[in-house]
Amino acid sequence: MRLVLQLTAALLPAYLLVPASALAHGSEGPYIDVLSSHVRQGQPFVVVGDDLEPDALAVVEISSFGEVYPLGTVTTDAQGHLDTFFTVPSEMRDGYAEVRATTTGGVTASIWILVGEGPDLSEGLPGGPPESGAPWADPSVLTLAVFLIGATVALVWLLLTRRRELG
Repeated sequence: MRLVLQLTAALLPAYLLVPASALAHGSEGPYIDVLSSHVRQGQPFVVVGDDLEPDALAVVEISSFGEVYPLGTVTTDAQGHLDTFFTVPSEMRDGYAEVRATTTGGVTASIWILVGEGPDLSEGLPGGPPESGAPWADPSVLTLAVFLIGATVALVWLLLTRRRELG
């Protein structure tokens, strides 16, 4: 029982130091998501969003290879959420495209998606999303890594301390 209390005492402060953004959806502001691995021309797809402007009209568009296609408008709910579907324009080329939602107050969120029949990605696609850098450059990944390393060190220290008390 004493070991459990020591572990709790060691890990609780570390848990409390983890930013809320690392514990929530990983976003530090408005975001949208497309609930599909890729979308096809002429087919509907679902768009969800969060942390947008509450009770606002949002204009949604998709752009690829320098062409911008309006998808439509949607009104966010009282919490700034949206959940709707749009149809991919049939004239869009295969490749990466950016879906962007902008509210009347100027709040913007976007996501890169893959348009087309799911081409071979081994050689990459033209018009791909900009490089976002290494995954460990993401603050939430760094925070999680520091937390896990700290928890591991605390656990090893407690086990070694316990071993010395018994031996």
